[in-house]
Amino acid sequence: MVITPYELLCHLSAQGLITDDEQSDIQCAFTDAADFSMYGLINAVTQVAHGLRSNDRWARAFQIERLGGEILRGDHNLPAFDPVY
Repeated sequence: MVITPYELLCHLSAQGLITDDEQSDIQCAFTDAADFSMYGLINAVTQVAHGLRSNDRWARAFQIERLGGEILRGDHNLPAFDPVY
């Protein structure tokens, strides 16, 4: 369960992978869909990418779709601060 992807989206924004507007759009799509899972987050990212395609921003749409795949694969997980034994 992902109650809110806010921290992950802030992390992606700080890395320069998404803009502040894209962060807001993904958060809104996630909240509107009410699917509070990692799958729901990936769907929200993909939905934002589809919106970019309709605005003829194909290159950016491809980058966002690829980012969704990277999130699914675990490439952009938040850093763990507690040691795991």
